[in-house]
Amino acid sequence: MSTPRYRIEPRDVVTPAGNPVDNALDAASGAEGPRVEVSVLWDGTRFRLLVGDNGPGIPEADHEHVLEHGWSTKADSGVGRGVGLALVSRAARRNGGTVRIGRSPPGGAEVEVTVGAPT
Repeated sequence: MSTPRYRIEPRDVVTPAGNPVDNALDAASGAEGPRVEVSVLWDGTRFRLLVGDNGPGIPEADHEHVLEHGWSTKADSGVGRGVGLALVSRAARRNGGTVRIGRSPPGGAEVEVTVGAPT
């Protein structure tokens, strides 16, 4: 029995990779000694991204909400806010993946994205 192969379209990796990194850079920019850690794994079947920062983090009660379209942790939640992580979640799910929100070791937010879809 062969291992199932996964086909991932480039556009389905760009948003899941770019948005969490952009968010982490933004969050950490207000911290003393800003720090963002990014880990990427591609094992031939799955893409996995882990992004952590030392910004203010996301309260646990809001972990699911940040994946909703139009919901944002930012105070200036005007037009164009609350879209990125919703798109990340949609792209991951469309390709058999997941998004997990948590707390990073330095105390800020941690976002783990996996993407992979059977061919």
